Amino acid sequence: MKFKIADKRTRNLYIGPLSVFMFWPSLIFFGSWFMGDVISLEYLLYVCLFCSVPALLNYKGRCDFKNYAENHTIEVSDKGLISYEPDTQEIMEWESVKTIKVKRSKGKVKSIKIFGNHGLTADLSRYEDLDRLYDELKNVIEAGRWR
Repeated sequence: MKFKIADKRTRNLYIGPLSVFMFWPSLIFFGSWFMGDVISLEYLLYVCLFCSVPALLNYKGRCDFKNYAENHTIEVSDKGLISYEPDTQEIMEWESVKTIKVKRSKGKVKSIKIFGNHGLTADLSRYEDLDRLYDELKNVIEAGRWR
């Protein structure tokens, strides 16, 4: 079975850039207002223009991640963990896996991290249906590697 990146990771596309855009102008405006002198509209406009650059970069990064998440899946097979990228396919073989750490909360799996040889790691906590992913990994990987 193939697993996709969870929708909660790609939802709320506009909240991040909007908060980046509004943070400094609102902080400067309300700070000057509490100090007793309101900043002029011209200077506030300069701050808004300055903040628009990181907000646009944040928006572009989120759009790129959303496109990546729509085209990316992983699959647990007998060979290893197969990662299907938009243009390639990579396999993490089970022989290279040293340990697997699983964190649970209220009976559900919250995070799965795979640690391999030579510093190789894979964080599977951003994928949907972690309980089923855990069950599939349990069928393939021997019990001595689980923590």
